[in-house]
Amino acid sequence: MEKTRINVDILLPELPNERDECVSRIIKSLENKRGIEKVHVVPEKGYKKAQLCFHYDPSVISINKVEQLAKQAGADNALMADKLENLPFAIGLSKKAHGIIKQNLVISLGMVVILIPLTILGIAHIDPGVIGHEGSTLVVVVNALRLLAYTK
Repeated sequence: MEKTRINVDILLPELPNERDECVSRIIKSLENKRGIEKVHVVPEKGYKKAQLCFHYDPSVISINKVEQLAKQAGADNALMADKLENLPFAIGLSKKAHGIIKQNLVISLGMVVILIPLTILGIAHIDPGVIGHEGSTLVVVVNALRLLAYTK
């Protein structure tokens, strides 16, 4: 029975070893899967780069299934492998998310800044205040949902 070992590049926030909480969770989740004998981190030079090493039996589990299990374990964003073409997409999405977060903060805090003085002064009553606040909440949610439509 032939055993296979592959190394998959990953990016780590600080420590290139099993002490990283996210990596530990991924390793524990994968090691008890049928066909996977061992998963560990192989550090490379520098602290930001390492490899997740899989020891598995190809007669029991395919590499595609190993990748699928890794994604289910939460490694979808950590695994880089040979798919570096997704990096510009991730950077673009994070920039778009950053902008939408700023917009949502302005919308939600702006509504609060408007409603508090109007309520204290007795200009706005509870019904319009609740409608305004909940309406701004819906606007924030719909604004955030725009990220689902983000494409390369």
